[in-house]
Amino acid sequence: LEEGERVVTLSSSDMEGLNYAFFLTKDAVAKRIQLSELVDSNRPRRIITLDEGDEIAQVRLTRGKDDLLLMTAGAKALRVPEEEFRPMGRSARGVRAMNLAGDDHIISCDVVGDDEDVMLLSERGVGKRTRFDEFTPHHRATGGMLAMKISEKTGRLVACHAVHEQDEMLAVTVRGRMIRVAVQEIRLLSRAATGDITVRLDEGDLVADCSIVRADALRSDEPDGSETGSLPFEA
Repeated sequence: LEEGERVVTLSSSDMEGLNYAFFLTKDAVAKRIQLSELVDSNRPRRIITLDEGDEIAQVRLTRGKDDLLLMTAGAKALRVPEEEFRPMGRSARGVRAMNLAGDDHIISCDVVGDDEDVMLLSERGVGKRTRFDEFTPHHRATGGMLAMKISEKTGRLVACHAVHEQDEMLAVTVRGRMIRVAVQEIRLLSRAATGDITVRLDEGDLVADCSIVRADALRSDEPDGSETGSLPFEA
């Protein structure tokens, strides 16, 4: 890696049916590139040139005709067909994906799934699930729709994931604690709803991020001391 560079994501080797990689930065610059330009390389290659202060927020692999849901920390969401982003070569800079207000920034991008919901989690532990079909498709470079009613009590969004009801969520706090919650325990609410306390935090602690444990990866034999629900354990 070059100085100051860091790994932001990785993907499995199973890419059957996937044709493109979609790159999205925190400042809402997007680029779609054919996977054929990325495979069979044993050395790093520059894929997108970033402006000063910008960085990759999310990378998703797509089939070519997927809808994407872009989410900001300020709870604005933009559902947009990936075909709105023409495929580009490795030397191209990218295009504007979404208009951001003030100091808002992109936190995630998910491929819209017919059998999935979108799960949102704020820095103060407030979360909810919402149906993808509550987000209507719009053109790229627009402002998006309200995805969650946030306030000082909720804090800004820190995570957004496409989930199945059988999945589990692992949240990590800034003080290094982990909380495991079954996705089915997170209420399914409307797009404009605030949500519920999903991660109970100690005084002064905040949620840093979360990951999803997919249902097909869950083991029936839980390790000793690990329980579903909002009971914290030390990382």
